Amino acid sequence: MSKLKSNIPGIDIRGVKGRETFYLNKMIEGKTYCASAKRPLSDYPNVTAWRKSNEEWYYAWRKSLRNALEYGYRPTRVFSEAYKQYLSTARGSSVKQQTELKAAFERLSGVFLATPLKNINDSHAQWIEFKADLKIKGRKNRTINSYVELTQRILNFCEHYQDEYGLTWLDRAPRLERLKQQDEREPRVLAWERQSALLQALPAYLANPILFSLHTGLREQEVLSIRWDELQTDTRLGTYMIRKRLKNHKKFPILLNRTASSILDSLRNTFSEYVFLAPTGKPLKRLNITTWRKVVSDQKLELRIHDLRHTFAHRLRVAEVPFEDIQVLMGHATKTMTQHYAQADLLHLLECVRKIEKVTESITLRSLV
Repeated sequence: MSKLKSNIPGIDIRGVKGRETFYLNKMIEGKTYCASAKRPLSDYPNVTAWRKSNEEWYYAWRKSLRNALEYGYRPTRVFSEAYKQYLSTARGSSVKQQTELKAAFERLSGVFLATPLKNINDSHAQWIEFKADLKIKGRKNRTINSYVELTQRILNFCEHYQDEYGLTWLDRAPRLERLKQQDEREPRVLAWERQSALLQALPAYLANPILFSLHTGLREQEVLSIRWDELQTDTRLGTYMIRKRLKNHKKFPILLNRTASSILDSLRNTFSEYVFLAPTGKPLKRLNITTWRKVVSDQKLELRIHDLRHTFAHRLRVAEVPFEDIQVLMGHATKTMTQHYAQADLLHLLECVRKIEKVTESITLRSLV
């Protein structure tokens, strides 16, 4: 317990020896306010300087409280405060999403860290320099826009989030301009004649989910997160799934043609909750690993994992599957998308995915399993 005392009512001195700071615990007009000065004794040359700094913090806090309660003036908030509050209240964010948010903020911290929220706009000198630096490093406009969108989300959050005074952190969030994404890489499509060579060159633990992606159009994490208990069977439909899309959380059907079903049948002797496993026996976390990139490079293919999804859609179009059915099979959110599918609808969709099977794939499958 610290022997230091405060002469201000409602102010305690808390912290381990050498790290003491002022802590506010005060009732004003029937409401209790709690806050820490975060100005430890170890940051000052002597107790007098430390006490003066903490008292200045308290009187500044009282002034901002009076301005807020009597005149409706918002306290000055900086970007780092807004980000922390945004992250703490973000609902439904997975550990991965939280990690990605923190990584993105680390890059933004050099731009807006101590910048007052009201000063953030497209004319901010460091913001302009930050985007220009990303362009120099060869980043696509889509990547730059991801930072713009994160910053915009935080500002929008501040427009609605109310502080302890009942005031929003921003009166109105500025609208940050996004770059036109005309430099986007064109999606690639894997040709049938190149597919067999690619699959043969991959180890089975990668070839199986890759081929499964080509016949279902699922995104990387949607494939790798499939569990055995999700699979349903029907005498007419065979094996199928009704899942929530990771991106829009809408339910959509996953119908499996003979190729996709054969892959699952070949893996049913595994003793794991998940379908696709790494050589270690643990769930496979990523497809875009060194082995995949090396095989693609060796075969001189300009192909990314997401291009497997483009290939699925392309093959459906070539097979003259109606656009509306392609949207359902791709899991795209549409006004006509339903949460419940009759068996007749599922049978129709099954016929659609069967149109992209190839007889020659039976040779490939036998060599994979």
